[in-house]
Parts: sequence; C-alpha cells; structure tokens
Amino acid sequence: MTPAEQLPKGLSLICSEGFSEVAKTPSKSILYLVAIWDARYSQQRQSTISKMFSSLKDLISIPENEFSQKISDGIAVANNIILKLTYGTEEMIKAIVQFTTHTPSVLNPIENTISLIDKWDDLWIAYSVASLETTNFSGFSNVDLLNEKMTLLNLKFDFSNYANLVSSIDMMTHQTTSIWKENSLPFSITSDRILYIRDLLFLKACYQKIRESHGDKQRTQ
Repeated sequence: MTPAEQLPKGLSLICSEGFSEVAKTPSKSILYLVAIWDARYSQQRQSTISKMFSSLKDLISIPENEFSQKISDGIAVANNIILKLTYGTEEMIKAIVQFTTHTPSVLNPIENTISLIDKWDDLWIAYSVASLETTNFSGFSNVDLLNEKMTLLNLKFDFSNYANLVSSIDMMTHQTTSIWKENSLPFSITSDRILYIRDLLFLKACYQKIRESHGDKQRTQ
C-alpha cells in the first residue's frame, strides 16, 4: 500500500529500477498493486494515473486514455507483470482475491477484519497513545503535564453518560491545548497536537474510571 503523496517518487523508482530491470520473464504472474488505503484520496485518481503513465510510458505501448481506462483492471507492464491501481480497502481486497483466483466467499472474513481496523473507537486510540508514551524520550512526561494542566484549570470529567464524557473531553481539550507550551508532543502540526491531547484525555478518563471502579479513591496518576 502506497501513500498517495509518495506515488510520483515510487513510480519513478519502479520505472528506473523495477519493471525495466526484469532480466527474464517471471515463471509465474506477478501483481504489482498500487493500493491507496483511504478511499477519500480517489479524488486524486486522475492526477495519480497521469503521473503513473508519465513514469511508465516508455515501457508500454498504449496511449494515456487507454491506460487511464484499464489501470483499475490491470495493465501488463512487462512479461508476466501486471500493474493495478485501487482506492479503498474494498477495491484492494477484491484485486488481491481476483488475482489469486480464490473464490469470492473468502472476502467476507477479510472484509470483517478490515472493518474492525477501519472503525477504531476512542478506547483503541487511547491504547495507541499509551504505546507512544512508553517510548517518549522528549524529556517530558505528557501524562504528568496533562495532570498539571488539569489541576491548574480545575478540569473534571463528566461520567454521567458517554455523550457527556465526550463533550467534557472536547471542552477540556480546547482549554488544555491553549496553555500547552512544552515541546513534548510527538507531532508538529496543530491539528495533530489537538487530537493527541484529546486522546490523552480519553486515556486518563479510562484509567480514572477503572481506579474508581476498584474502590481506589486516591488521586489518579
């Protein structure tokens, strides 16, 4: 799977060191699948196809309009090597299944698994934040910094129901972000920093609720 913004460089590499360097015909068919995980990038499909054609035009004998029409179904770019472009997990999985000649029924468990990965909830996001924090070598503990700022602003979670918890965390995120001056977060883009602080708050809420459910009324860390 190739990030959309890396396609031009990647495709140039294919052309210079990949397909044109095949010394002999592979004994079995090879599928080179350019798969963009996020289907929202499909709006860039035509510009991506144009860049692909520009990189590969010396290797293929079809015009660009035909390349554009056929790339989603697969185009032979060398002996026994097929190039294909897909957007989204559904297209990607179908392309793999079609190439490997498996029966369509195999799609069901694969699609279910992909769906679980695609639809993260806040708990799983909090878990990944916790994983990042265990390898944080910035010299700061973002958990400690968050606790300090919550104390300074006198912020409290609203555990009355889940909707109110989310609303309270959204409000706390805005207030906490405005005073977070330390260069401790693993992101430089403002929107990413805001989301990371929000996920830290979800992580703390989970931890606090678990502590309370076990009858531990001491201050959470």
